[in-house]
Parts: sequence; C-alpha cells; structure tokens
Amino acid sequence: MSDLSGTMSRLCYVARTALLPGHGTRPGDLTIVDHRQWLDTVKYLARQAAAEHERVVLVGFSLGAVITMTAAIELPDAVDAIVAIGPAYNLSAYNMARLAPWIDWLVPWLDKDPADDPMRYESLPTRAVAETVRAIQLMHARIEVAGGFHRPWMMIQSLDDEVIAPTDNMAFIERHGEARRIKTVNFYSDTSPKEVRASDQWIHAVSDASGVQGLTHLATHISPENVHYGAAGGYRNCGATRGRAAEEVALCLASDSVVYRTWENLKEPKVPTALSSFNPHYPALEESIAAFLDTVN
Repeated sequence: MSDLSGTMSRLCYVARTALLPGHGTRPGDLTIVDHRQWLDTVKYLARQAAAEHERVVLVGFSLGAVITMTAAIELPDAVDAIVAIGPAYNLSAYNMARLAPWIDWLVPWLDKDPADDPMRYESLPTRAVAETVRAIQLMHARIEVAGGFHRPWMMIQSLDDEVIAPTDNMAFIERHGEARRIKTVNFYSDTSPKEVRASDQWIHAVSDASGVQGLTHLATHISPENVHYGAAGGYRNCGATRGRAAEEVALCLASDSVVYRTWENLKEPKVPTALSSFNPHYPALEESIAAFLDTVN
C-alpha cells in the first residue's frame, strides 16, 4: 500500500496503513481470525482519525474495500468518503467460496504449499475464505438496510481482474451509490466500453513500452517505480506457485525483459511472460484520485 500512501500524502492527507489481523504474519494466523476483528480494527482507526482530523477518507484494497465500506456505513459521522480498489464486493468464484463457512471445521486447509514466495502466503486456510464470505455478506446486509451509500465513493478496478467480478461491481456501485457522488476508474485491455456514464473513466491498460498487456488483481494500485513490484523491482511473479510448467518459469526468471499478463493469458510457449505486478498508468490513476478528493474537499 506504500504507493497509495505516497499519493495521499502528496495530496496533503495524513496517510496511515494497517494490516488486518491474520495478514502479513503467517498463514496459520488466519485459522483463528473472525471478520468482526477486521471490522473492529478499521472502525477503531477511523474513530481515531476522526478525533484528530477534520476529514477522513478510507482507502481499501480487495477485502479491505469490503471492510471499509461496512465501517463507513456503521460510522456515518466519522468517515467522509471511501476509495475502493479492486473491491471484493463480488467474487468471481463466490458460488464456491460461500461453501467455506460450512466446511472450515471439516477441511481446515484448502491448500498447503511450501512458503517459497516472500511476498505472499502459499497456504490457504478454509477459515480465511469463510470469514471473507461472512464479511461480504455483512457488507451487503448493511448497505441494503442503509438504503445505499450516500457519501463520495470512488471505485478503481481492472476488467482483467480474475479474482473479483468487475461487471457485478459496476452494477453494485450504480445501484447503491448516488450518481453525483460516485466515480469509477476502469482499466481494460481487450474489452472497450460500449456505454460510458459521466461518472465512469476508462483507461486502456496496455503499455507496449513497459510490456504490460493486462492488469491482475494485484497490479492496479502499484506504481511502476515501486522498489519491489515495479518495472525494475526485485520481485517477478512467474507463476511457479500456480502450477506453471517449470521451463516456462525458468524462461521468465532468466529473461532481461518479460511481457506482463494476467493468468488467463500467461501461457504462451517460448515467450518470457510474468503476471503483471504494477500499473504503467499509475500517474493517470493518481490524477483521478486527486480529482475525486477535490470533490470531497
């Protein structure tokens, strides 16, 4: 979240980030979490910020966007606006994920792999999925009871995102937001927009200069200058942990330059390809966030 923190700081906001319980430590810590702990963490920080500053904007990524929405609804006097990035309002595999709360006691781990990637968990406890589902269900219940979200609301997503359901997210913000207070930024590669509302911004994600052909779930909010995930960063996701062929992984790791794609388009023989981990159009995204915050101010 460091790039977003830098953006908010340059826009004269005090930027604070927090890891939700169970994140950034070890996979086993997700076996004992509860979605209410995530919500309590964000609400505590929102109350603290509201007591110290005249304006509070909650920025959440993926699951964080779900939690910040619920917190904002429950704390109408503390939160002035929200920015949701790759929000998990709707999941592409939700029909399967919603079974997790029923089986987490029986199947404690959905996946167990060696911890060979320093940037992410390689094992997935069923409890983590179950609590994510419960968090999503709670958010939908809260926004239904509230009759929508009636404050400034910005949503940023990639249409190539294979984790969330971008089309459903568009319908969600249109249904629950106020037309004059919502703003969406949609990055696309192959699918150009057919209908564009005044509140929508569409940015072509492809960049031949940087070799980016699409933005994954993890790339949208990352600057090309990021020291870990950026164009010259020390981390390259070659798909080894997702069962990619060893020779393709080796080609990706050994190449001086690669083509960055999504998982769906990753498999191409004899071409060094990696999963995209940064957004070559981050400066344009930064400008969009600045314009949105001007309306909040």
